[in-house]
Amino acid sequence: MQANKRKLITMLALAPLAHGRARAADDAWPSRPITVVVPYPAGGGPDQITRQLGMVLEPLLKTSIVVTNKPGASGMLGLNEVGQSAPNGYVATYFTSAQLSVQASAA
Repeated sequence: MQANKRKLITMLALAPLAHGRARAADDAWPSRPITVVVPYPAGGGPDQITRQLGMVLEPLLKTSIVVTNKPGASGMLGLNEVGQSAPNGYVATYFTSAQLSVQASAA
């Protein structure tokens, strides 16, 4: 039951990738691979869920989903990478409320 709940939450978090789109000039989105940064070590639950979701989204979006693990500093390394990326719709993240509370207290 818990795994299904996590999958649902992940799918909802990444739903903008499947429906909405960020556009740079007049390019059709997505025109290149999408990177999902996971601020957890490889092989854990969040990594597995994100990779499974990527396998579902790839045929729908007709592009590759690249999962990149960036653990460290209680998730801040991965979230900072996403926060500093260009706002073009090609970088997303999997995060939990724990990372957000750490980020808020560090600011």
